[in-house]
Amino acid sequence: KKYLVVYNVVSTVLWLSILCRLVVFASVSAEFAAEQLMDYVRVIQTGAVLEIVHAALGWVRADIATVTLQVFSRLVVVWMTMYLYPFAVLSGIGPYAFVAMVAAWSVTETIRYLYYAVNLLWPDQVPRWIVWLRYTLFYVLYPTGVAGENIVLWKAAAVLGGGSLTYLFRIGVIAIYIPGFYFLFTHMVRQRKRVYKK
Repeated sequence: KKYLVVYNVVSTVLWLSILCRLVVFASVSAEFAAEQLMDYVRVIQTGAVLEIVHAALGWVRADIATVTLQVFSRLVVVWMTMYLYPFAVLSGIGPYAFVAMVAAWSVTETIRYLYYAVNLLWPDQVPRWIVWLRYTLFYVLYPTGVAGENIVLWKAAAVLGGGSLTYLFRIGVIAIYIPGFYFLFTHMVRQRKRVYKK
């Protein structure tokens, strides 16, 4: 339990730091925000692999398929797109997609990790405002994040051309986003209903 508290507190702080930096850097320009935050976001997001481990070991009550889908989709964006093809977030509409995506991610993750940390420390005593943020903002944040992710993926795929395996992989990932988004979104809707029935 102590490890999970530390993990969630550290994750809250890291994602909040991304959000604060995003606000400051985006006030200069979307391009500046993308340039300054790409590597930092990639490193922090990679840490989410531990969530798959936590679910696999049974340390948390989370469906491993749901966790894996969410983590994998973001890793494809940060490693197989932003890292390999940085132009996807540094040119054209890319910086704006990056800002929207990272804004959605950082708000979502700051709230989510804060909720988990507080719930671990004081079970069933999470302040109502944290519960409300956790189970309401996803209505806006999930579509915003997915839209940004898809724009970045499309930008990279468009440059790769239709014949390469990398292009086909990206198109496959984009195709999976539609049912994947539906699956994750309806999962959150069900969780929201369950939480508010209590």
